[in-house]
Amino acid sequence: MTQATNWNNAASAVANLKQTGLLEDSRDSFRALLELGQAELEERIRSSGYFRQKAARLRRLIEFLDKNLGPPPWRISPEETSTWRTRLLGIKGLGPETVDSILLYGFGLPCFVVDAYTRRILTRHEMIEANALYDDIRLMFEKAFPERSDVYNEYHALIVRLGKEHCRSDPCCTNCPLLS
Repeated sequence: MTQATNWNNAASAVANLKQTGLLEDSRDSFRALLELGQAELEERIRSSGYFRQKAARLRRLIEFLDKNLGPPPWRISPEETSTWRTRLLGIKGLGPETVDSILLYGFGLPCFVVDAYTRRILTRHEMIEANALYDDIRLMFEKAFPERSDVYNEYHALIVRLGKEHCRSDPCCTNCPLLS
């Protein structure tokens, strides 16, 4: 929901799904989401922008999960992270950032998420080239830190905070913790 929109609009779309119990970690919720008509799904996520594309991608994802994992609760072992990452990347419309977010936040698997904040911060501090590949950046973090989802989650949260507070499009370097 967060691609090409602001956090408030994405949060509104998620709230619309939650209001009707469509995002619970249960068999009934998942079944209801699978059975939800495409037009109704689009309407529920309209606030996220590009709602038709996002609804189609969400539909492909939930159908993939249904076919490959069945109804929730879902468990994937950390040893299978790479395999599932490859499989999810095969779903039309899901890119590396989305897949890594699903694995890290949805399944609790150790997969570092590289977003625009990460790229901007590393580029500004000359730690990467502006045209660095997503996987090269991801692997840089995964090699530097313990392979634990809680660690990746915390570091990503800190990067997002730094990006929002200091390393915005128009930088606010005053009191930046990286300049200390």
